[in-house]
Amino acid sequence: MIKNYLVAAVRNLLRHKTFSFINLTGLAVGMACCIVIAVFVRGELIYDNYHVQKERVFRLALKVGLISSGKEERSAVSPVPWAPSMKREYPEVQEYVRFISASSPEIPWEIRYGEKKFAEASGLYADASVFNVFTWPLMQGDPGTALTQPNTMVLSQALADKYFGAESPIGKTLTVAKKQRDEAGNLISVTRAFFVTGVMKNIPANSHFTCDFLVSILNLNEEVGGDVTSGEKLDRWFWRGRIAHTYLRLSSGKEAAALEAKFPKMVDRYVGDDTRSRGYYYAPFLQPLRNIYLDGDYGYLGRPFHADQAAAVTYVVSFLAVGLFAG
Repeated sequence: MIKNYLVAAVRNLLRHKTFSFINLTGLAVGMACCIVIAVFVRGELIYDNYHVQKERVFRLALKVGLISSGKEERSAVSPVPWAPSMKREYPEVQEYVRFISASSPEIPWEIRYGEKKFAEASGLYADASVFNVFTWPLMQGDPGTALTQPNTMVLSQALADKYFGAESPIGKTLTVAKKQRDEAGNLISVTRAFFVTGVMKNIPANSHFTCDFLVSILNLNEEVGGDVTSGEKLDRWFWRGRIAHTYLRLSSGKEAAALEAKFPKMVDRYVGDDTRSRGYYYAPFLQPLRNIYLDGDYGYLGRPFHADQAAAVTYVVSFLAVGLFAG
């Protein structure tokens, strides 16, 4: 019976060649569009999905409001001393990691090894706990100690190959010429030696940010004149100045709401009237790691956390609707 159906179908196609060609072409194009859109949508939805502890990792974000108008905007950056204080005071916070831009296309680092010298524009200061929060395996080096000392650096696999080739970079010294601000706020040139303590696999492309190297955040202590972890001798500005991308690993993802409820008292305790006297206020909240890429409305994020990397949810929904219609 199936054979008879097939014979009849073929005869009908041959009898109406033009009509059949149009129908088959339309079907093929529609199916191809559905497949392409499905692949695209899936790719957008799996950003940061590779992190083992993704359900327990949150970014500390802020609503920044103007008292005069009531207008609010969301910010992906927060004050640098907040995370250590949270870990000390809130049992829900098991670990944290802060990222602060070290090099950028506007102010790159000139890195030299032997005769090789390149301008690198994608580096971050990071806490030693970074590998306890993010799943970025080290190909060489100890993740537990790689960034525990000042003047230490972890390279991506691509950067390690660029400078060292087949040579092991562990323990080698890279000479860095960079710009930093002096006590008066002026940019000055500084040359410093960094020891390579680790090589990590290249960060997957389906990440809401990437970088080529990590530097110990302890290097900032000398630059800012205080301890960015304990807060000791740290200028009062740093308690309200937003310069760090802060991520918290909670003991359970279900504790986020309870932790957020404690934030207003924390802001009053550490910031006090420092913001309101200047006409604005902070309202911190937690953003799930897996939501960050699709929720890109956070104002200026600062490279390499650039807002252009974030795809709007509306685009994904629109493509999905088109795919279903085409199907």
